[in-house]
Amino acid sequence: MNGNPQAGELGSFDPRELLTRIRKRRDRSARFDAFSDGYIWVLLAAIALAYLFSVLSGVIFALQGEGMAALNLPSAVWNLQDLAIVLIPALLLCVFRGLLYLGPCGLSPDKASWWLPLPIKLTSIRRRALGGAIVLGALANAFIGTLWFLCLFALSGRFTAEVLLLGIVAAAASGALLSALAALAQIDHRQRAARRVYRGLWSLLLLGMGISWSLLLFGNQWLQGVYGRLGELVFEPTLWVVACTSLIVLATGATWFAFRRVERLDANAMRRAGQIHSQLVGSMVQMDLSGVLPVPNAARNARTWLARGSLRRLPVVLRILVLRYVRGRYWNGPLSLVLAVLALMLGVRGIANPLALTGFIALALCLLVENLSQINRPLASQPGLAQLLGLPRSQLVRPALGFSLAMALVVLLICSSLPAALGMIPSANLWPWCAGIVVASCGATAAMWGRATRGERDWESLILGSLNELNTGALAFKEFGHFLQALASGLPIFFLLLVPGSPVPWGVWALSALCAYPGYAALRGASEPPSETRR
Repeated sequence: MNGNPQAGELGSFDPRELLTRIRKRRDRSARFDAFSDGYIWVLLAAIALAYLFSVLSGVIFALQGEGMAALNLPSAVWNLQDLAIVLIPALLLCVFRGLLYLGPCGLSPDKASWWLPLPIKLTSIRRRALGGAIVLGALANAFIGTLWFLCLFALSGRFTAEVLLLGIVAAAASGALLSALAALAQIDHRQRAARRVYRGLWSLLLLGMGISWSLLLFGNQWLQGVYGRLGELVFEPTLWVVACTSLIVLATGATWFAFRRVERLDANAMRRAGQIHSQLVGSMVQMDLSGVLPVPNAARNARTWLARGSLRRLPVVLRILVLRYVRGRYWNGPLSLVLAVLALMLGVRGIANPLALTGFIALALCLLVENLSQINRPLASQPGLAQLLGLPRSQLVRPALGFSLAMALVVLLICSSLPAALGMIPSANLWPWCAGIVVASCGATAAMWGRATRGERDWESLILGSLNELNTGALAFKEFGHFLQALASGLPIFFLLLVPGSPVPWGVWALSALCAYPGYAALRGASEPPSETRR
């Protein structure tokens, strides 16, 4: 009773003050974490931009056939610069399709498991997800636009800083517009209709390019003047000022309309989009995008014909592989590559050269490694699958490698038809070319099996734990070593294309044949009995 009257005031406890203090500290740490994550992503984007520009510079060098004799086909009516300008709508359509696949309004799984079950209004969460989607679209399109402008400057030999800055702003505004349209499709549950619109616009673009190619083939002077004028306009800042103003106005209107309708955004749609975002980030950390790429199903009649047709006579492993190859439409990648290269050779000047064909076959080898590894990954990475099927391990490995070898042979023979039709394979090199195709197919199959049997890894922790650039380079070489193995197995083909009048050295044959040894080792290891059986 005789205590200090101010003791009660000094020892009073206010829970609201404690919560406010905790919230301030949490917000400060969250802002710091967001800043550090953003800094890392910006740094990775700058590094990726530099490497991609280097790769595209090499691609442009190969397509132009610098130092190589190119065939002047009568059907080639475009230049690479004209083609780059025409392909702007194609790039925008691809960005829109990617945003549709991503959501784009997503909520991370940890936040979704905490916030969505609560009986509260999700207005702030929906607005934050929509704002993140708009920023994602703007940044993604700005990245692609920067890369496109750098390639355009490399093709033309001209550089204007004002055009580059205005073009990046226009690309960012168009990305925000596309992201707002994709968000409206997600809000109103119109993704299927948006995909139909995308396919229709893509068909119209291909039809327009076909009509343009036909008119230029017959020497239409008006269209030639239009292409010449577009080539000059793309370097004028006035065009990009008008484009920036128009796109910013459209993006602002679409974003405002999306924020007005954000209350209709479904919580489950945000959860699904957040899962796709997390899978994409995890796949980028592992440097393997095969787990997030959409694989459409084949038509029902094709499945029925394959299931009830002649596949009954095949072994069970071959049946699984054929059904996976057709149902998953894994044939779509090699077919699209062949058709794209054929269209480029027929329509663009200077691409029908040995250097471009060498790059095409190298790209086909890398695509075969990735494509066939996705098909064989369940058979290769699950040792217990052979026991589940009631088969020894050798009867699972041998059909898988045989199927992959047959597919690699077929694809490489189809790719060989292009240089053969252009007369780049002399009759004296026909048998060495066939031998090179066989060796390259064996090497690609061996590289495919090595990539299919690799385990998961956390490349973020591996790279951060590396001591210097040498360790980082060793990690990257370990990741891309299978592609290098496939490319080394195709050295005889590249030598015959680039130096058609000289015989392939025996050292090149030995190196390319050595790349097929891992496939033989896999067959031999599968044929050996397990250690328990030996003992």
